[in-house]
Amino acid sequence: MLKNQILMAIRNLIRQKGYSFINIAGLTIGIASCILILLFVTSELSYDRHYENSSRIYRTGIEAVFGDSHLFSAYTSGSIKDALDYEFGEVEEACRLYHIARPMIRVENRSFVEDNFFYADSNFFRIFTVPFIKGDPATALSRPNTVVLSEETAHRLFGNDDPVGETIWVNENYLLEITGIARNMTHNY
Repeated sequence: MLKNQILMAIRNLIRQKGYSFINIAGLTIGIASCILILLFVTSELSYDRHYENSSRIYRTGIEAVFGDSHLFSAYTSGSIKDALDYEFGEVEEACRLYHIARPMIRVENRSFVEDNFFYADSNFFRIFTVPFIKGDPATALSRPNTVVLSEETAHRLFGNDDPVGETIWVNENYLLEITGIARNMTHNY
């Protein structure tokens, strides 16, 4: 019985080639679209879910209205941290991040351009649980002019040597001491 149905389906496919092509192509495009949408939604919903208190971490933003134009931005002024700490008792911790666009990093006589470089407050690792390879997350940024490198960046700058305690220059202006090495972050950090 099943064999007869399969043979009949194959004969119909061969006999009506144009109609069969349209049906198979439509089915293929539909399934591929569903899989791509599912992968996209899964990726978007996985952002920041690996942090210990991910359900209690929020990002502030601003909305500005200029006539008929609306501007939404995740960039805010640095003073919003102080306002959150002072005005809202519900806020347990607030941390500022500032992205530096492609700074020049110098180690001894070698220079590198870094794509992902951020300045952060000392409480960053109390909010975001990032696994450390070397150093202590509780004290890594407690002093001024300290920096935590990712495993990949530490290997690129120092090879197999232990960089904790070493210093790097950032844009020839700031001498930063390396106080920790963090595990490489995945794409959805």
